[in-house]
Amino acid sequence: MNVKVLSIKPSLEANSYEVLLSIGEDRQIFKFTTEVNQVGGRQLQTTQGERRFSDLFRFNQRVAMNVSKLVVKFYNKEAVELPADVGNFVTPEEAISQLKPIPSSVQ
Repeated sequence: MNVKVLSIKPSLEANSYEVLLSIGEDRQIFKFTTEVNQVGGRQLQTTQGERRFSDLFRFNQRVAMNVSKLVVKFYNKEAVELPADVGNFVTPEEAISQLKPIPSSVQ
């Protein structure tokens, strides 16, 4: 199933966003939060989706990363063209069937 980001809107909470996704024919809204912390004299920006987003996209990490990248661009006030295709959603069974065996090391 194709996944698209349809909209990204600021929510009522500071540094939080509502992200509307289409997953095939289904539409769902997920909350994302961005934090900026000082680490060793540098600023570190982290953006993450709510637990439900992480659970749903557990076997679709590339799609999750692509969604997060768009939220980061939005947070940084960079241009974000929507709707944006972010990948194909696969079921856990499909994801497992696509795994490649790890080659045994030569000793």
